[in-house]
Parts: sequence; C-alpha cells; structure tokens
Amino acid sequence: MNKTMSRIAFCACFMTLLFQASAISSKNFHKRFLSGPGQTLTFTGERCHLCLSGAESAEIRIEGECGKDIEKHYDLSFEQSGGNLEIRVEAKQEKITRTILFGLIKVRDEAGLDLNPGQYLNLTVSVPDSTNLCITGRRGDVQVREIKGEVAIHNSRGEVVCERITGPLNVSNSRGETRLESIEGRFTVESSRGPVLVSHASPGGSISNSRGDIAVKSVTGALEACGTRGNITVSGLEGSIRAEGSRCNIAVELIRPPAQECEVNNTRGDITLSLPRESGAWIEAHASRGEVQTGLPLLVQGSVSSGNALEGKLGEGGPRLSLQTTRGNIRIAPLNGQISDVRE
Repeated sequence: MNKTMSRIAFCACFMTLLFQASAISSKNFHKRFLSGPGQTLTFTGERCHLCLSGAESAEIRIEGECGKDIEKHYDLSFEQSGGNLEIRVEAKQEKITRTILFGLIKVRDEAGLDLNPGQYLNLTVSVPDSTNLCITGRRGDVQVREIKGEVAIHNSRGEVVCERITGPLNVSNSRGETRLESIEGRFTVESSRGPVLVSHASPGGSISNSRGDIAVKSVTGALEACGTRGNITVSGLEGSIRAEGSRCNIAVELIRPPAQECEVNNTRGDITLSLPRESGAWIEAHASRGEVQTGLPLLVQGSVSSGNALEGKLGEGGPRLSLQTTRGNIRIAPLNGQISDVRE
C-alpha cells in the first residue's frame, strides 16, 4: 500500500513538473477580451513587433508568437477596466558579471537577454474597428490597419505602417521608416533618421522630418512639410502647401490650379514647382544665390535682368505663390509629371 501511494505521489509530482516546464517554455499564446465601441487600447512594448487591425467584432483577440521562450524573455501584463484594455510587454533583464582591472574588480550590469530582431515577440491583435489606440513601442515594428477611432503612435527604432485609418492620426517615430496609406483623417507625423512616405490622404496633414526624405503622393487638402537633410517630394497634390527645407531639394506638383496661397522656403537646395498651364496665380520667386527659371508665361512686374528674382502674374492672377531659396535654383514648370518620383 505504501509503495502504491509513493508511486502515485511520484507520478503526480512528475506531471506537475512536466506541466510547469511546458508553460515556461511556451513560444505562443492566445487571449480574448470582451470590448465595445469607442473603447481605448493602450499598448506599451519593448523588443516586440505589433500588428494590429480593426474588425467588426465585440472582442479583442491577441495572439503572441516568439522564436524564444516567452516567459523567460518577457514580462507580459493585460489589464482591463470598463472595456478599456492595457497591454504591457517588457523585455526581461539579467545580471551580467564582468571583470575589469586585471580581474581584481567585478561589476554586475543589467543587460537584455539574448534576443535579436528576428526573435522578437510578434503580437497580432484584432480589435473592434472603432477602438481608440495609444501605442508606445521601442525596438520593434508597428503596423495598424482598418481603424476608425483615434490613433496615437510613439515608436523608436522600428518601422511604422498605418493603412486605412479614418480617425485622427498622430505618429512620432525615430530611426525607422514611417509609411501612411489611405488616410481619411487629419494626420501628423514627426520623424527623425528615417523616410516618411504618405500616399492617398485627405483632408491633409503635417509632416516634420530630420535626416530623412519626405515623399507625398495624392493628397487632398492643406499640407505642411518641414525637412532637413532629406529631399521633399510632393506629387499629385490637390490643395495648398507650406513647406520649409534645409540642405535638401524640394519638388512640388499641383494637379489643380491653386485656390489658396502656397509657400515654399528652402536653404541650400533647389525648388521646383509644377502646376497646370491654365492656372491663375501671383508668383513671387527669389533665389539669393541662384537662378529663377520659368516654363510658364508670366506677366512680369519689375526687372528680371539679375535672373535671381521674379514677380509676376500667371494667367488671370490669383492666390499668391511664394518661393524662396538661398544657394539654390528655382524652376517653375508646366505640369508634366517629371517630378512624380514617389515610390509606389
């Protein structure tokens, strides 16, 4: 009898250890939470790739997958209150002992566990499409699609992709590419050390980038663009623009005759403005250390003998178009698509 009880206890202990080992070594998980319209999902993640999409659903579905043991390398938390959900993903740290001064002194430092970008935790999240999002990420990519609520993203050292967003969109990203496509709400992008690509957006927005290109295609509405050490290219714009650049070239293509004032200022770079031949506008172009050229008929006011300044009426006149640069040339050209070099 005692031997039988001992064997049962041993088997129970073995099964318990086996279950615990299986849980600890798990490389994937699934979770579900009930939610409702207009709720907020807050995400904070480190060394994690997030792919989030909206759907016609009343719940939040989360799937996690990793090339390493999740519980060994990450601390995860999921807290729900009143339909709002907060997700936190933190990469674990470990104490590493290093020896200095010929082995006489030992120092213990904290460092991340052995994870490379290909082994980061991948989170796939599905939410009701009217959910508001507040996302903060570090060392990981963020993808957001099919959302009608407000979206705010703050990311560093990773790619940010937003597609088919209806509500207001605010993106801050550093050291990574930022790509927006099919945006129906007003957008704001602040970036550094990475290109910004915007395609098919209305009613416009603002972009600020340092040390990276700005490429905009097919935007309707008012656009603001500010860039340093990266070219600014705007094609297929139906609206107005206010652009400032430094140490870059700026090319703007208006596909409709201007209905509002436009202003482009640059330092140490060229400016090219293309617009329909039938446009009416008042043009002011000044290149302090360069030349001003035009391929459109202008009724010029004043002298143009210097070649670096031009003021005049295009067509029947209209909104003021101001172009100014230092150490660069200005070119005003008929619409011909030659500057439409935004990546497809």
